[in-house]
Amino acid sequence: MVMKEFSLDGKVAIVTGAGRGLGRVIALTMAEAGADIVCAGRTSAPLEATVRDVQGLGTHGAGHPHRRHPGGPGGSDGAISAGCVRSNRRAGE
Repeated sequence: MVMKEFSLDGKVAIVTGAGRGLGRVIALTMAEAGADIVCAGRTSAPLEATVRDVQGLGTHGAGHPHRRHPGGPGGSDGAISAGCVRSNRRAGE
């Protein structure tokens, strides 16, 4: 359970490796604290499961699989940016 004093309401968090392990735990914990989550990772199915769980906590979630290193050529920078834009539009920014 996340402490009540720790609120991320109205914030957007980008979590890499969100499909499994520590990345998944971080994504779910931040969602529990109220943040909208942009999940990035290499495999679609685990990301989709994390997104469903994030949404089940009452926050917005989006998943963006990428095949290469996020900062390298052909990485997920564009997909993550698109996820942030969509999250900002939902928040009215």
